[in-house]
Amino acid sequence: MDFRTDMAGGKSLESAAGMSREEGRILKQNFDPRRESEQVKSAKHVEAFLNGLVAVSPKAVVFTGFAAQLKTKATTPDTIPHFASKFCEQVGSNLADNEKCKIFHERLAFSSEECALLEERTRGQSSSQEWIEQRKGRVTASQVHRVTHKVDVMVKKRQATVTPLLDLLINGGGNLSTLPAIQWGNESETRAIQEFKTKLEPHHDNLVFLPAGLFVKKQKPYIDAIPDGIVVCDCHGKSVLEVKSSFKLKGLNAKEHFKSTDFLQEENGSITLKQTHAYFSQVQCEMAVTELENCFFFVFPLAMGTL
Repeated sequence: MDFRTDMAGGKSLESAAGMSREEGRILKQNFDPRRESEQVKSAKHVEAFLNGLVAVSPKAVVFTGFAAQLKTKATTPDTIPHFASKFCEQVGSNLADNEKCKIFHERLAFSSEECALLEERTRGQSSSQEWIEQRKGRVTASQVHRVTHKVDVMVKKRQATVTPLLDLLINGGGNLSTLPAIQWGNESETRAIQEFKTKLEPHHDNLVFLPAGLFVKKQKPYIDAIPDGIVVCDCHGKSVLEVKSSFKLKGLNAKEHFKSTDFLQEENGSITLKQTHAYFSQVQCEMAVTELENCFFFVFPLAMGTL
């Protein structure tokens, strides 16, 4: 036998001579004198070996049968990304507006892991300062309709007023929490979600409701969405949930008085959401940002179907 090429834990005896005592101890502990074909590998060794292969060729056909069990560990960031305002501060004030926008857009780049962490850390945190600051400067789904309409106006009218809309996007606008309609909507949201579960559960297989945080679109991180939840069922997969507690329908039979709202209509015998309304733009944006194809639009106390 040629001891120069005999493998001892991946190293020849010749190279082992220059090892430290600790390295030698580990090498001796892991050394298996049996042939490679006769060695019995532990589950840990097998998993490490297979994960190494997945990292090299993740789309190989051999892995399709057990892809869920073989997941390469991604580096998870410890902190969520800076606020949009922080990126603005890094842009030089002496540049032209178009250059500022270009640099801002280039620097406002998030990884998939950062987007996921941001959503996770902001679940159920709508009153936290972190949640409030992360929304500033972004076009959120509930404002998409106003923004796109304003852009259309600006194309036709160069002197269009944009200050109120910019104030809303940057500073959040005024405090509307004391308005009766807003108060009732906030107070009834929990009850509305519970009613949604009660009404929909018998008609969907394994229906599960998940809380949602602030989603940011990776490719366009200046756009965000905050759905009221994520719904999972066997028949539709993952779907967005958007709840609207209409103050005009408070205490009324919603199916009989839906015409009192400005966002519902009757179409082919069914009550549907008007595609020209801001709510339709909102749910379309939420589906785009979350990358989900379905949305449950629930009008309290009237249940709508999937969009």
